[in-house]
Amino acid sequence: MTVDQTQAQKTQETKKFKGRFSRNLMAVIIPLAIIPTIIMGWVAYSQASSLLLGQISEQLGSVLQQEISSLDKWLSSKETRLQNISNNEDLLTAAQDLTTSEFGSTKHNEAQTLLIEKLTSINLVANETVFNFYIFLDGNGIVQASSKEDWKSLDLSEEKYI
Repeated sequence: MTVDQTQAQKTQETKKFKGRFSRNLMAVIIPLAIIPTIIMGWVAYSQASSLLLGQISEQLGSVLQQEISSLDKWLSSKETRLQNISNNEDLLTAAQDLTTSEFGSTKHNEAQTLLIEKLTSINLVANETVFNFYIFLDGNGIVQASSKEDWKSLDLSEEKYI
C-alpha cells in the first residue's frame, strides 16, 4: 500500500464517518427539537385562538346587553308618552270632535288645531321631542290631523300598512 492509497482510504473513512454522524445528528435533532417545537406552536395557537374567541364572545354579549337596555329605555319612553296621550281628556275630546265633524267645517278645524296643540305639548320632554311626526287617521285611512301640513287630508287607505 502506498501512502496515497492510505490517505485516500482514511479520507473515505472520514467522509463515511461524517456522513453517518450527520445522519445520526439529524435523527436525534428532528425528534428532540423540531417536533416538540411544532407541537408547542400548535398548542399556543389553539390556546390563543380559543382565548380570542372567548373574549370576542364576551364583548359581543356585553354590547348586546347594552343595546337591549338602550332599546328598553327607548320603548319605555315611547310607551309612557302614548299612555299620557291616551289618558288626556282634552286630546280624546278633540279626536272625537275631529272624527264626527264634517271635513273643513269650523268645528273640524278647531278640533284639528286643538289636537295638534295637545300632541305637541305632550310630545315635549325636557325640551326634546319624543315623536318626530304624528298623524291622526279616520277609519277610512284619511289623515284628519298631522304635524305636517302636507299630510293633511292625505289618503293612505291603499297603503299596505293601513
